[in-house]
Amino acid sequence: MIEDKSHFRLISDMTAFHAARRPDAKALHFEGRDTTWAQLDAETALIADALLAEGLRKGDRVAYLGRNSDALLKLFLGASRAGLIFTPLNWRLAPAEIAAIAADCAPRLMCIGGQDFAAHADAVAASAETPPILLDAESGREGASRFESWFGAGSARASAPALQADRDDVAFLMYTSGTTGAPKGVVIPHAAFLAGREAREGTTRLDVFQPDDVALVSPPMGHIGGFVFALKALYAGGCCVILRELKPDQLLDVIESHAPTNISVVPTALLTLLNHPRAAEVDFSCVRQITYGAAPIALDLLRRCMEEFDCGFSQSYGMTESCSSTVILPPEDHDPGGSPRMNSTGRALPGVELRIVDADLNPVPTGESGEVLVRSVTNMRGYWNRPEDTARALTADGWLRTGDVARMDEDGYVYIQDRIKDMIVTGGENVYSSEVENAIASHPDVGEVAVIGVPDAKWGEMVKACVVRREGAATNEADIVAWARRSIAAYKSPKIVEFMDALPRNAVGKIAKNQLREATATRPHGPSDELR
Repeated sequence: MIEDKSHFRLISDMTAFHAARRPDAKALHFEGRDTTWAQLDAETALIADALLAEGLRKGDRVAYLGRNSDALLKLFLGASRAGLIFTPLNWRLAPAEIAAIAADCAPRLMCIGGQDFAAHADAVAASAETPPILLDAESGREGASRFESWFGAGSARASAPALQADRDDVAFLMYTSGTTGAPKGVVIPHAAFLAGREAREGTTRLDVFQPDDVALVSPPMGHIGGFVFALKALYAGGCCVILRELKPDQLLDVIESHAPTNISVVPTALLTLLNHPRAAEVDFSCVRQITYGAAPIALDLLRRCMEEFDCGFSQSYGMTESCSSTVILPPEDHDPGGSPRMNSTGRALPGVELRIVDADLNPVPTGESGEVLVRSVTNMRGYWNRPEDTARALTADGWLRTGDVARMDEDGYVYIQDRIKDMIVTGGENVYSSEVENAIASHPDVGEVAVIGVPDAKWGEMVKACVVRREGAATNEADIVAWARRSIAAYKSPKIVEFMDALPRNAVGKIAKNQLREATATRPHGPSDELR
């Protein structure tokens, strides 16, 4: 039976809703600590009271820096009840990067989850906007914290705080990973998340949880994927089992002890799990669906996963600006024998419109490449304090420019080809770096590869491959070029191959192609007219 949640004004309304219907059911589990729905509703109300008592008012920002914990979600829900804007931060960022984000969003309260981040606290305190600092906000692991005192033993609460916010008010700011420049704060109102849930409720089990589902939350909640994955489960009345960070041993322990039904991971994590010596001993029969994103799954890896885990797989495509998933490739399209649709990211979810357009934003014919535009009830309102960036990203009629190049087939399946910024134009021809990377990655001596365009006086740009050899391999530039030419045209094949010990990555773990381009700009490169 579908429960009507359409009356929710705020994301935090879900705590009272489920507390009234399943007070003793488990809502959160974190490192031996359980929180029932009744407790979650009471604690987040106390946190809301405490935040208002701290002097915070509607629209003020509350930031959290730390690894995953139940405190992060409790703090968000309390802030939501008080009409505040929550900003979860990526704990992998350097102190200077955190300080820059703090200066951008100017939080009235910065919560630091543990002594591991003392250097970050110092960097934030040194910025122009100095928020109060709460150390050990996550649980009082090193003693009772100010955070715990807000709802701990002896706390008194005379009355519920007035709900100052409404659906159209901002729920949270989520900062982008900054692969092409400084991170931008993405403004997500309550309505974006809630309307997305309502559009999909009762229409599909894809991207929808049930009250008896258990979500294993291992992706970092300082990113949209991990944060919204947890919120989706809570919206349905399910339980979130939270991992501080993804460690294969702990993930396998949780599968054995808490029987999660839904898991969200990146393909590389699946490979790590498969190669773990305990994987063959663990019973995965509890898992209904594994959702992966950030990259397609290699066919060989899919076959191994389907055999080992024996559950449904779905690929999710979305971005911070669209409040997570907009397109999903469902389990029935995951063919271990291989199929054209395995190369796609799937079709639009309910509440989502897709369009493939040319440089002038005019729709292109079916099957032709162009930029993906998304119009969705889940789209962001804009970027925090960046009106020009907002105007570039959002059209007047509500379309979000994703910056991804793709084509769409007649059945609505979307095939991502590249980022616009990663497309290489050489001699008037468009070359998609992902296509070249796929051609090179199959070489038996290649561990990793990233392809970029480098300036060239004759051709405009030429194709450069940055390659990390597998351990013990001795392949050379000519081998890589010849291998690529087996499957792609000569003009697409690399003209330069640079071998590296490792590829640079940003704090999210994505390959930082901007760093590769910057490094290339300071080094001479070879001739461009050979092998054309």
